[in-house]
Formats: sequence, C-alpha cells, structure tokens
Amino acid sequence: MEYVTLGRTGLKVSKLAIGTNALNQKYDPEVTPKVHNWLLDQGINYIGTGNMYGDCQTYLRESILDRRDEFYLSGKGGIRPAKEIMKAVEAGLYWLATDHFDVWEMDCITSADQYNIAFDPGGTLEGLKEAQQQGKIRFIGVTSHCPDFVNMFIQTGEVDTAMLFVNPNFPYGAREVIPHAKARNVGTIAMRPMDHAFIRPLDKSLLWTLHSGVDIVISGMYTMEEAKENVAIANMKPSEEEIRALQEEFARVPEHNCHNCYLCKCPFHIPVEYFATYLEWRKAYGISPELEERLKKAAERAKRFVGFCDSCHLCDSQCPYGVPLSDFVKQAIRELT
Repeated sequence: MEYVTLGRTGLKVSKLAIGTNALNQKYDPEVTPKVHNWLLDQGINYIGTGNMYGDCQTYLRESILDRRDEFYLSGKGGIRPAKEIMKAVEAGLYWLATDHFDVWEMDCITSADQYNIAFDPGGTLEGLKEAQQQGKIRFIGVTSHCPDFVNMFIQTGEVDTAMLFVNPNFPYGAREVIPHAKARNVGTIAMRPMDHAFIRPLDKSLLWTLHSGVDIVISGMYTMEEAKENVAIANMKPSEEEIRALQEEFARVPEHNCHNCYLCKCPFHIPVEYFATYLEWRKAYGISPELEERLKKAAERAKRFVGFCDSCHLCDSQCPYGVPLSDFVKQAIRELT
C-alpha cells in the first residue's frame, strides 16, 4: 500500500481510505468486522466517519475499536455555532468510544450562509479550535461538492485538509482545487471516486481518481469483494504513459461543466443538474440501474413541463458556469422517455 503525507498535518496516510457513509444501511455483523480488519491488515490506515451517517460510528466501534492505534480517524457533524459543534464532537467521541479525532471536517458547505456560520465569530471554526485546544481533535478540515467553496476555505488559511468531489465525470475539483491546496500545503481527500457506483466503469474510475493528483481517495467498501477489488486497484503501479492514456480516454466524453454549486432552481422541481451531469457519461460508458431509473423518472416528470422551458430559462440564467441546462432537459426527454 502506498503512503503519502496528508498536507501540513504530517500524517502518513494510505493512498486508499475507508469510507462509511453507507455503513448504516450495509452493516452486517458477520461480514463488516471481517472486511474492516482485512483492510487494516492490508495497510489502510485512514477511516472517514460522520455523525450524520446514522449508526455507522457505533458499527465501526464494534468492528475495529480494539485496533484504534492502527488508523487515523476523521469525523464531521454539520455546520453549527461553536457550542453546538462542540457537542457534535463529543457525541462522535462517545459513539466511537475514543478520546480524539485526528481530523474533524466542517462538512458539505454549499452556500454563503453556511460559509458564514462556519467562519464568522462564534461559528463552527471557533468551536473546533476550542475542541483542538482540549485535545478532542487534532486537525481541522472541510468538505464540499463545489470546487469554488473548497478554494474559498483553503484561502482562509484556517484548514488543514479538504475533501472534494473527484472522479472522471467530475474532474473540476482535481483541476481547479488541487493546485491551490498544494500551494498552501493543505491535504486533499477525494470522495465519490466512483460516484457511489453510479458511473461506469468502476475499476477505471477508481484508478483515474487515485492518479488525479489528490493525496488520498476515500471509498466505501462493504463486502470482501469490494475491498479486494479496491485494494488491488490501489496497489497497481501504472506507468505515466498508461495514466495519460486513461486520462485521454475519459477526456473524450464531452464535459458538462456543472460544478455542483446548487444555484440552479427549476420552478417545476426538475433536477436539471442531474441531467447535465450524467447524460453524456451515460451514452459513453453507462450508469448504474439505480441512477438510470432515477433519471427516467425525472425525465417523465420533465416531459409534463417542457413546454415552459423555451419561455422560462430560469435554470440557464442562474448557472454561473454557462451550462445549457434547459437543453439537457430536452435531451433527457428525448433519450429517456
């Protein structure tokens, strides 16, 4: 297993990390402990958790608590005022039966209001610094699906790590954030390397993300088969030429340029950003049956209201990246209904 230094934290972490956001739904007392212990045996030493993931922390405690000194642990618990975030940290420590988090992330900031709650006096950052002084957390990180917000956090100089959305269908974080993070020695963590298994092919998507420039890649592994496949890919040593060929292959898919800023709002509640993000990838490589069904249902709904698109264009006018969202709505109707 390859190890890297996670920015200015100085932590020597495995290139592949364990994600737990679906552990609440996928925990199996006969399987999960075996998977987690096997992953630790392979040298993986970073695990990401979150209070919002239901009982995942309790399940994690039950599976590998006795090996706590073998891995680094991250947690997160929303954007809250200082006093509330301190309670969230303490709750996470209680659930995991541990005395500290190595990293605590201010998570999924997607609006200016959330940003202000996080960084204004009396906000999340202030509470986390107090928790840091008390030894309950070691380092402070942030997460967001939107590259622009991640760059805003990095520029404050207040964060040690940044978790961002990175995969070959969403390369913008790697392209737009990682240079800024490296310049400030902020450790980077890629989430959704296979987009919750929505995009295909899974193996090449993970390999692309591992070699996208991020420090580490966090992946949910809930069966032994998933764990062995992920570890095998993480342990591959592709040449520079092979990496370049993979990048060129995926680059042939037209880029959608949707940055997950969540600013586009359809008056008929059509998920226009979903159409923009996945339609071209669906044609080129395919998507999961679950996502296919989700898109089809959304396209059927859009078909009822498409007559308003030519006169509305609200989604188009709200998009700061120039994505022709209403065109993607019509494309979805043509291809999915």
